[in-house]
Amino acid sequence: MKITYLGHASFLIESKDGDVVFDPYRDNSVPGLVFPKDISADICLCSHEHFDHNAREYVRIKSDPKRITFKSYLIPHDKDDGAKRGMNRIQQVFLEGKNIVHLGDTGIVYKKILSNVVGCDVLFVPINGFFTIDSIEAKEIFDFVKPRVIIPMHYEIKERGCGYPDSNQIDTFERMFKYILKVKKSYIEYDEIPDDIECLVFDDFRQ
Repeated sequence: MKITYLGHASFLIESKDGDVVFDPYRDNSVPGLVFPKDISADICLCSHEHFDHNAREYVRIKSDPKRITFKSYLIPHDKDDGAKRGMNRIQQVFLEGKNIVHLGDTGIVYKKILSNVVGCDVLFVPINGFFTIDSIEAKEIFDFVKPRVIIPMHYEIKERGCGYPDSNQIDTFERMFKYILKVKKSYIEYDEIPDDIECLVFDDFRQ
């Protein structure tokens, strides 16, 4: 199973059971980002309908798509039960026996809902801190869910001049983990992740 970072909160998961794209973003909806071309998948899952997460038309769905099992859980996009930014879907897919969870723009640590994904293998978590939970809340979710590995998303990458400003949330996030793997490319095979790694951070993404 291969995990490719497409930028912002978007990922491509390629597996023997099928390929999934999470949260494609519209060109220029995120500062400094244009969505990669020629992305195809069996299914495209969007957590909500904001432009930086709902560009499903940018993803080509295969002519004979595989059936992929997934579940969705509604959770507020903000700390006011969705009154400010609406609701968000946590997406959970099952590929090659692995439990993959994408939190979208989760805006609150809501353990009653998060209990559905406890013990997952991969947890994609936003850390922006304004539009979503911040890095400290993301660590609280990590401690509760106990995933095999957590992957941050929806943060500013100053070196690449992209993402919404967030006061260096990624630096705060990384300091809270002892065992971090920094991937110097835009993808990694799941089996390449060492057993002792808690947190995986992509230093690059596909463009």
